[in-house]
Amino acid sequence: MVFGGFPERVLIPFNWEPGRELPSPGGRRQRVALARAYMIIPVLVVLDEPNSNLDEVGEVGLIQAINSLKQNGSTVIIITHRTNILKVTNRLAVVKNGLLEMYGNY
Repeated sequence: MVFGGFPERVLIPFNWEPGRELPSPGGRRQRVALARAYMIIPVLVVLDEPNSNLDEVGEVGLIQAINSLKQNGSTVIIITHRTNILKVTNRLAVVKNGLLEMYGNY
């Protein structure tokens, strides 16, 4: 699979060109951390607000990476307030005030 014209081993490319704005430092840190996880295909990946500092292009790359991790057998736990990332989930747990409010298939 190719992400943005780059070989698969490059998880989320920085398609930077002169004159283009670079992704935010927070988004860059998130991409590097996810790239490290992607390279070893771990059994469990916990992502805390993984899309909070990403632009639309970064979020598309994040979704591709999560799907790829899942296809390779990783369990991915996503902690988020932004619901657009939920489309990559199989199950959903809603926690409110520290208590499990809802759990089931998504």
